[in-house]
Amino acid sequence: MIYVALAIFVIVFLGGVFMMFKFLQDEEIPLVNALGHGLLAVIGLLVLYIAAGEGDNIISWIAFFLYVGAAMGGLTLATIKRVLKKEAPKALAVAHACTACAGCLAISIAVYQAVA
Repeated sequence: MIYVALAIFVIVFLGGVFMMFKFLQDEEIPLVNALGHGLLAVIGLLVLYIAAGEGDNIISWIAFFLYVGAAMGGLTLATIKRVLKKEAPKALAVAHACTACAGCLAISIAVYQAVA
């Protein structure tokens, strides 16, 4: 199950990289990309929650909580941009991305420990 979570988050990561490039160049991010990124991230969180509950690896839980933190940042970004119609702070976008990258590192370590 942890492998499925990793695969989902790799796809989410690629979408996030695309959106970050658009965001930092002050271009409009397509709504389809933003919604797809968020929806896949939620699915990934659910799969990771199940995987962490099945295993005895603490790193899986660390990855889960890092991704929850990233999700809160992403939800804040989406609310500022789409609901409040204001420019989202670049620092928040970078913090969101860094937290998600830390989660990606943690889930990669968990997968490595599952294989080894």
